[in-house]
Amino acid sequence: MPQKSSVESQAYSLPLIQPDLRREEAIEQITDTLQHLQSVSNDIFSRILQRVETNKSQLQRINNRLSLAQAKIQRIKGSKKAIKVFSSAKYPAPERLQEYTSIFSGAEDGQLERKPCYKIQSKHRPLDEEALLEKLKYFPVYVNTRGQEEDRAEEGLGSLPRNINSVSSLLLFNTTENL
Repeated sequence: MPQKSSVESQAYSLPLIQPDLRREEAIEQITDTLQHLQSVSNDIFSRILQRVETNKSQLQRINNRLSLAQAKIQRIKGSKKAIKVFSSAKYPAPERLQEYTSIFSGAEDGQLERKPCYKIQSKHRPLDEEALLEKLKYFPVYVNTRGQEEDRAEEGLGSLPRNINSVSSLLLFNTTENL
């Protein structure tokens, strides 16, 4: 069976809230996202409860068969008579076992429906130093503070001389330091 990609196999999706919104826009998007999250969680829990009820009824049928077999065993237990047991030569199971179905098969994401439009009255806040500092508090940006002069300075003993004719010439005289 071909395997679906992870995006196709997801039953639900939740929208992300954009970080650079006005207060009213952010509140509206948070509200819509929380309402969608509530409907998704309600759907998930209802599907789980439905599967639990199905499994509970299957377990009850198996327990009924088990108690019937226990009663038959208790009835013939301790009997001195010879007992013939007839058994079919075939295991009592269907020809083809039932395929496993996910509890999320057929789940539709409610996010595809049309979202309400809101009229926001506030204006965008002008970008000033205070707004930038507030954004840096929530979205840290790391800036390289080393000067460019430090980057240009060479470490070690410098570049190789032009008159090197062997690898052993790379060793400093009377040391084990390699250029």
